[in-house]
Order: sequence, then structure tokens, then C-alpha cells
Amino acid sequence: MIYTHLFKFIQAMKDKDIRLVSFLSLMGVEKNPFPPHHKIEKQIEEAGIPYAHVRPGFFMQNISGIHSVEIRDRDEIFIPAGKSKTSFIDTADIGLAAATLLHNPIKFKHTAHTITGKEALNYSQIAAILSEVTGRTITYVSPSLFHYRHYYIKRRGLPKDYVNVTVALYLMTRLGTAKAVTNDFYHLTKKYPRTFKEFAIENINCFR
Repeated sequence: MIYTHLFKFIQAMKDKDIRLVSFLSLMGVEKNPFPPHHKIEKQIEEAGIPYAHVRPGFFMQNISGIHSVEIRDRDEIFIPAGKSKTSFIDTADIGLAAATLLHNPIKFKHTAHTITGKEALNYSQIAAILSEVTGRTITYVSPSLFHYRHYYIKRRGLPKDYVNVTVALYLMTRLGTAKAVTNDFYHLTKKYPRTFKEFAIENINCFR
């Protein structure tokens, strides 16, 4: 697993004069020991390295990236999230939050920040926004976790380990772990996070 290499890197950092490490983690991971992010956070903390964990919601780029294939080719969002809601955030906003933390290592030493967009949307709402932006009818297909896994491994040809991680994340999403909305991004940056509609308009070519 890739995180075992990170453990070696974390141990190497112990011997350096590190002022602050900002680890890109996962929303809710402090209460969920199953994702590797949980173990990595603990390794950083136990190593005694000054840290400021960033725990974002799901990336908007998940939709414009890995899941855009079905949107472009079939006018479908093919994600096994059921009716659950997700507080998506743009990775550019995550980057701004991390930069803010790293520019003030003393103030943010030994802190954690859960950053999300300003609203939680289900994938039917995401489909409606994409329909409006693209001028096409985009529908949300909610496959079973098994069907999703089989399709992404056998038809899309994606690595099994990667797909298994996404299956676990969407299972947790179905249980409501991705719907929380926080004000942490605004408190850090004094800016409001981008909405999904704004993101879709700016990245419309990903969906054409």
C-alpha cells in the first residue's frame, strides 16, 4: 500500500527542522479508522512533527475527472452514492486553505481543519446543475456498489486497489459521512468556497 512509503517519509521528517506539515486528509477521518488517512494522521502526530491536517469534503474534480467519462459519453453520472448528500469543494480552495496554514506555522501548529463547500448536494442535484450548464439532460444513475466496482475494474480498466478505496468511500457516503458543511474555509481565508455551479461553468469542457 502506498501509505507505507509515506510512513518512511514521516520518519525521515523527524530529523529535519520542520516548522509545519499540512497533510491532505479526509473529512471525518478522525472518527473513521478504516481509510489510510487516519493512520497517516496518527503517524505524523506520534512523530512529534508540527502539523495542520486539512480534512476536505469530496473534490469537485472527482466529477470533472474520473466520473466525467460517463457524463460525456452517456449523459449519466455513474456513482454508487444512493440518495446521500456530499459537501463538494474545489481543489483550488483546498490549495488556498493549505497555503494559508503553511504561511502561519506558529498560529496553526497542531490543528485540524475540516473544509467543505457551502452546501451539501445529492447527485440528482449535481445532475440537474450539469443539465443546466451543458444544455443536455444529465441523469444520475445510482448503481449498486458491486455493479460500480465491476464496471470500473472490468470496463474502465482501473486498478483494483484504487476502485476498492472508492467503493469504501461511497459506502461511507451512503451512511451520511460526506454531508457536513463547515465554515472552516471562510475562517481560514476570509473567502467563500466556490459553488458547484460556478465550478461546472468554468470547467464545462470537461463535460462536453
